[in-house]
Amino acid sequence: MHQFLFYIGDFPIRSYGVVLSLSIFLATGVGYFMAKVDGRGYEKFLIDIGLIGGLL
Repeated sequence: MHQFLFYIGDFPIRSYGVVLSLSIFLATGVGYFMAKVDGRGYEKFLIDIGLIGGLL
């Protein structure tokens, strides 16, 4: 796997950062789906948690 996927100007986009962000967002989606099926009503909080976790 290449260390840099591409550059935006002089800023490199690294492959491990993309993979880590993608895994956080996919886990948030799976958690949202499972919470919605469960029916307790806390799925609206999972989107906020996933966005905060993905951006930090």
